[in-house]
Amino acid sequence: MRPAIPLVLVLVSLVSYGQTPVSLSASAAAAFQADRSAASKDAHKPPAANLASLSSDAQSSTSAALWVQLAKLTASDSFGLNAMGTSVSVSGNIIAVGAPELVNAVYLFVKSGAGPIHQIAKLTPSDSAGLFGWSVSLESDTLVVGAPFTDIGDDQYQGAAYVFVKPSGGWKDMTETAKLIASDGSPGDALGWSVSLSGDTLVAGAPSATVTYEFQGATYVFTKPASGWKSTSKFTAKITTSDGDYADGFGTAAALVGHTLVGGASGHDSGKGTAYVFLKPASGWKSTSQFKARLTASDGAAGDLLGSSVSINRDTVVAGAIQNPNPVPTGAGAAYVFVKPSSGWTDATQTAKLTASNGVFGDELGYSVFINRNTVAVGAPLANIAGLKFEGAAYVFVKPAHGWPKKMTESAKLAAGDTQQNFFGTSISGLGKTLFVGAPSYCDACFPGATYVFGMTNPDDSKQ
Repeated sequence: MRPAIPLVLVLVSLVSYGQTPVSLSASAAAAFQADRSAASKDAHKPPAANLASLSSDAQSSTSAALWVQLAKLTASDSFGLNAMGTSVSVSGNIIAVGAPELVNAVYLFVKSGAGPIHQIAKLTPSDSAGLFGWSVSLESDTLVVGAPFTDIGDDQYQGAAYVFVKPSGGWKDMTETAKLIASDGSPGDALGWSVSLSGDTLVAGAPSATVTYEFQGATYVFTKPASGWKSTSKFTAKITTSDGDYADGFGTAAALVGHTLVGGASGHDSGKGTAYVFLKPASGWKSTSQFKARLTASDGAAGDLLGSSVSINRDTVVAGAIQNPNPVPTGAGAAYVFVKPSSGWTDATQTAKLTASNGVFGDELGYSVFINRNTVAVGAPLANIAGLKFEGAAYVFVKPAHGWPKKMTESAKLAAGDTQQNFFGTSISGLGKTLFVGAPSYCDACFPGATYVFGMTNPDDSKQ
């Protein structure tokens, strides 16, 4: 058993083990509330000062000292059970942060010149979307938001993806431009569990979808029409896996960059997990189950859950395995780096394995991953920091000049230090030398959530 944590934080693993959100629906609200109440009773008061951006056990590292906390983003209407910070995505000077509980919204923040980052808009669905903001992906003037527990007609938790396009006058409080659903969707599919946007194409994962087997999972591709995004149930392509099996959960995680799609199936092969690579054909995306490559761990074992999270940048893929021993104990978690061979993507095991130097049981390192050029950031939302239970941490790994080694521990460890039950590291995004780390439960009693901004201060590290 894992520690008593909010139910929504562990659903990804439950789906991977074959438990659909539909089977949990009757008790989900009560269990979630019970977990929150229990957590608040045990929570300690925040430290008197919250100036340190790094945990005390990381500050001895020269590399760690390069990172400082620049800001803490909270919602203007913040209140209990918002779970703000469950998801985060950054493009240009705009930051999108999901708050999928009670408020059911995505908040947009902007960084303008030398001024502070501030909120500019609150985006909400026009209907009763479920877990709106569970996943987000922002690129230029377009944002896609996953709402995997949205009911479609009588189909409970079929899921949907909502598209927002910036108005000509700039971002403002608004409802969606378009709502995307799957014409072949079924109850419990959880479309929108993961989303990723690249240019005029977006993908949305439905990890509980039945294909050949129950909960095998699928990822849907939607392409923007010439006239712009419109609400539709017509998808461009449905991507599945030819070796799929019961409870694979393909679509638990998804990352799309250009013509390359990476999809996580954390339940595949008895929970060892797999990340699949698909390439867009010259004629455009078409429904297929034929993947280009399977990315697996050479030391993978049943229940590791590789593919719980994925990220891609250029020719490198990173995938989280939240239950992997690193090397011990089980549940400490790990992230695996895969570099595309010169001959192109093919079935492969990792180039490098990234672990925490002080990982312990239940940290779940790999719950979130992000890569930008030579820097990888990995979230461990259940890590205990300086006595703060489930405070969470984010680990930064910098690629050495000679390339990724087979095994590597962190260059820096980041933590918020506010209070326990923070779940810092649930989501991670970044831009340049700045990281944005989500902590969906930041307040002792009310849990509204926050996103923390960290920057690298050493100008000599421009290559990172």
